Amino acid sequence: MAHAVTVPIWLAVLGCLLPTAAFAQWQLVVDNGFGDPDNHSAGAMAVFEQQLYIGANNYENEAQIWSSPDGLNWVQVVSGGFGDPSNHEVSAMAVFDGQLYAATYLGMITTGVEIWRTADGVIWEQVNSDGFGDSANIGCGALAVFGGDLYASTFNVLNGAQVWRSGDGTTWEQANSNGFGDSSNSGVFAMAVFGGHLYAGTYKQNGGGAEVWRTPDGVAWTQVNADGFGSTSSSFIRSMTVFEGQLYADGGFRDLWRTADGTDWEQVVGDGFGDDRNWGLESMVEFRGELFAGTYNSLTGTEVWRSPDGTHWEQTNDDGFGNAMNCSSASAAVFGEHLYVGTYSCGPLWIPPFQVWRTEGGIFSDGFESGDTSAWSATVP
Repeated sequence: MAHAVTVPIWLAVLGCLLPTAAFAQWQLVVDNGFGDPDNHSAGAMAVFEQQLYIGANNYENEAQIWSSPDGLNWVQVVSGGFGDPSNHEVSAMAVFDGQLYAATYLGMITTGVEIWRTADGVIWEQVNSDGFGDSANIGCGALAVFGGDLYASTFNVLNGAQVWRSGDGTTWEQANSNGFGDSSNSGVFAMAVFGGHLYAGTYKQNGGGAEVWRTPDGVAWTQVNADGFGSTSSSFIRSMTVFEGQLYADGGFRDLWRTADGTDWEQVVGDGFGDDRNWGLESMVEFRGELFAGTYNSLTGTEVWRSPDGTHWEQTNDDGFGNAMNCSSASAAVFGEHLYVGTYSCGPLWIPPFQVWRTEGGIFSDGFESGDTSAWSATVP
């Protein structure tokens, strides 16, 4: 539901505040991809040592990482794809054993995915062999910490997705069979820890329904859903998260599912929140007692929805934050008193560059109960 917006010049000058009609008010924290017109996506976010880190994806050049102590002032801490021109994306980040880890995505078969880490946000070291020894591992779909180990999942169109684990961040072993025994499970782009298990959601490259697998120990894996939750159209699990004692999983075809025990699933969204152009949920995160979900919508732009219970939902932004080329809420993180959402641009040649938006302070509190959808805000650096 797009809305026409008229912004007074004085208000735009003072803070670029963008009212969003019946929904809320938003304001940018990052515009134009940190000033690089080829930065098309905020591919990953993480909070480490009181700093917010954002990975900037760039297919004309190489990936970057930026950090900020307040969400307003930003410093570039990684440039040039860690020195490898094949590293076009920072696709996942996680904190493990006191260090920040960042994983890359190449987009084609060259040398393979790389995992890097830092103790201070400035000095980085690579901690895996390229592609974990398989150049067809062209990217990392997700990072997760479980049972004292760091897990990294891959995208591999030749052999099927792989899940690797490390107890020290440098010595790695494969934790699953390729593609969980099916090479058409070419990617794992979502992992979550729930009820003493690690869960992994697959992407079915050649059609067929996506699968959810879990393990209690990183060794034995069991599939815990029907393929595609019963539909071959649900082929891509983009995100998973835990909220109010239940595990939520995107189905990849306008659908969202949840489970209280890890095996019995119920559908809580089945129509793309009433918009069949909302193909999937790129990011989900809990913020102030509510579940927030950001969609992929290549026609009218990403939508961010929130729910206090996983059943009743309300949209919080204008489609695409006022720009239809903001197709996806590619990443999200809670930092300080704010929820941050980074976009993906699906315009021609990825123009315009991505943006990052955040909520503003305590104003965003009881809107769901009162009927006032409150306000979101940020400041352009």
